[in-house]
Amino acid sequence: MKLGEIATLVGAQTKGDPGYPVLGVGDIERLSSEQALEDNRLYFIESPAVLKRHPVTTGGGAVLTNAALAEQFEHALVAGQKELRLVFIKLLTLFDKTPAFAPQVHREPTWTPPHAWPPTPGSWRERPSWRARASARGASSTPAWSSSLSPRSATARSYTPTLWSATIAASASAASSTGAR
Repeated sequence: MKLGEIATLVGAQTKGDPGYPVLGVGDIERLSSEQALEDNRLYFIESPAVLKRHPVTTGGGAVLTNAALAEQFEHALVAGQKELRLVFIKLLTLFDKTPAFAPQVHREPTWTPPHAWPPTPGSWRERPSWRARASARGASSTPAWSSSLSPRSATARSYTPTLWSATIAASASAASSTGAR
């Protein structure tokens, strides 16, 4: 795009050659203080403070700025101080490269519905549970240890302290017979 075309689209005035080619918008804050503006890029300079941070900016490129700062640049888009940020937003939308997708509905689903999973016979859903396999062998569906060590049974309450006391007594008697401390 040419600088003059951009000026008419965003509602600004040009200073310098209106046929100056502009390829995109540049970010002045990404440049170091010693770097000049890139050619064929358009930068936004709103205040003299930006010029203090980037003193070499008056060389190449084009800028969008207000009338007071436009005199320092060879190629400029000039807008009023109140409209400057609105013009910058219009400028950004001109060079926006975000892809636009048309809304659509796919004819084929991209996921498998839960009722169709797993699709092959003999899969894990058709395999009998451990209880069914145990009863097929003739075993009890409840493991033998679960009833004796259940916290709700009286056996578990009386069995556990006896086991611990027997273990402690056995280790104490073994230690005293060997003379270990």
